Amino acid sequence: MHVLLDSSVRHHAVALKGEWVETGEQLWGGKIPIQTGYLQTIEDGIPVRETRGGDQTRYIASIASKKEELGLKFHTTDALIFETINKPIGQQFGFTYGDASLFAGVTIVKHVTLPELQIEIPGGSPIDELRQQIEKQYSPVFSEIWSALRKIKETDKSSQDAWHLTCAIELDMDALLTTDSKLHGQICSIEDTHLRDRLLRLVKRPFELCKLLDIEPLTDDEFEHFKGSLQQIF
Repeated sequence: MHVLLDSSVRHHAVALKGEWVETGEQLWGGKIPIQTGYLQTIEDGIPVRETRGGDQTRYIASIASKKEELGLKFHTTDALIFETINKPIGQQFGFTYGDASLFAGVTIVKHVTLPELQIEIPGGSPIDELRQQIEKQYSPVFSEIWSALRKIKETDKSSQDAWHLTCAIELDMDALLTTDSKLHGQICSIEDTHLRDRLLRLVKRPFELCKLLDIEPLTDDEFEHFKGSLQQIF
């Protein structure tokens, strides 16, 4: 099974104990504003039961830990990677070199879908650049999905969501794994029954993919064991 990972899943997959503390905005490269922060852990060593994402994290850990026996192949795109620029780095990959993502050591195949997308944007917004590149793309599938999402609720993310769904279809993915319940709700509200059913078959939240794969979320003991087996990388 080929699974495209939404950036929201990468956010929930950080295996850290503590709470994220925001420390304000800084200019990345002296030009691009990003949010910064740090992980605040419990000083007396008492583990925090819920890492970022709570139960979502247990389901994601189950999917990541059983990838080989289930034959799962994970994928991402340049657009999904680009979205992480505006996220605090600790929420994506870990705060220090001792931390790890639940996907640490997992091969994630990257697909180039926006060949003109550039990270260096003097004085500009990386997300605005991403949306501009997406909206230049001609794809009947993208146009249909974007139009359908905007009819439900037009948001700044509409084009991004439509593009990720389009990529999942055109890259022949078996699932787009996401923790974005708002997107799922929008898809459920699409009037075109054929399009709605097609997208609902494709879009899976972690608990739904676990149900499809007939696996349970990891228990506390299993979760701690799996985290201990992760490559401690940044």
